[in-house]
Amino acid sequence: NGDIAECAIWNVALTASEISSLAAGFSPRYIRPASLVFYAPLVGTLQELRGGVSLTNVNSTTTADHPRVFQ
Repeated sequence: NGDIAECAIWNVALTASEISSLAAGFSPRYIRPASLVFYAPLVGTLQELRGGVSLTNVNSTTTADHPRVFQ
C-alpha cells in the first residue's frame, strides 16, 4: 500500500540474520551502525538521523500507524 515507516540505507549487503532482525522490529541503528549511511525513522518530523539532513514532504504525504520498533 506504499506505507514506509523506516528508511535506512547501508553501504554493505546485510546478512539474512540482520534482515530478520529488522523484520522482527529491531531499530536499524543497531544493525551494523558503522555501515549505516542514511536513517530516517519517518515518525513525527522528517529528519535523517545520521547526517542531520532535513527531508522535504512532497505531494501531501500522510501518516500511518508505525510498527513497534525495539530501540
